[in-house]
Amino acid sequence: MHLTGPVLGDRSAYEAMLATFVDAIRPNQPTTVDELFNAIEACHRTVRDGFDTPAGLLLAARCHAQDLVNPIDARKIRDVLDPAVPCLIELCRHVGAAIGEFHLVHDSSKTINRHLPLLLSLDQLPAVTPGLPAEALPVVDITFADSSRTPQLIIADWVAGAVRQVGQARATGANDDPFVAQLAPLAERWTVGGVWPNKDLITTPRRI
Repeated sequence: MHLTGPVLGDRSAYEAMLATFVDAIRPNQPTTVDELFNAIEACHRTVRDGFDTPAGLLLAARCHAQDLVNPIDARKIRDVLDPAVPCLIELCRHVGAAIGEFHLVHDSSKTINRHLPLLLSLDQLPAVTPGLPAEALPVVDITFADSSRTPQLIIADWVAGAVRQVGQARATGANDDPFVAQLAPLAERWTVGGVWPNKDLITTPRRI
């Protein structure tokens, strides 16, 4: 739906539906479930005949939506839109595959801190797919530090900013920027894991 939604119907109606969804499931937002489904219905009306099944399924989920929104508003469910946890899991697995277990130094994060017990016990969770239990996160421990004073985090922030600048330039068509042109080859290598040190360069305890 993410790929076809803006094409098979009205793009502005589709984007309005997404924006309303985000507001509806954020805690303490004024957007109601009724407003969300009004936006879904408006998007559904613009979809070409024969391609409206995904939007129709969303409309059919009306009875379940309030059951999701209520605990979010009550703060019983938190961080549903925050990509920090799943992104960190994927990144740790990528690094762990290259260098083995390591000590993780992370900038101060309320979200990561709230989910720390979960991150350190992934292998104890029930298997989503029978016979395929989750693997433990390949970290010895997770330490939180000040990103303005910790060398690893200063470098990570610089790299993230550089990659973002290249990505933003490409997204906006500003590829003729000479600085971006020089930065792009480096950023492309960094985004595929090249920024991580070689296993032979890391001493025990390994700290990234």
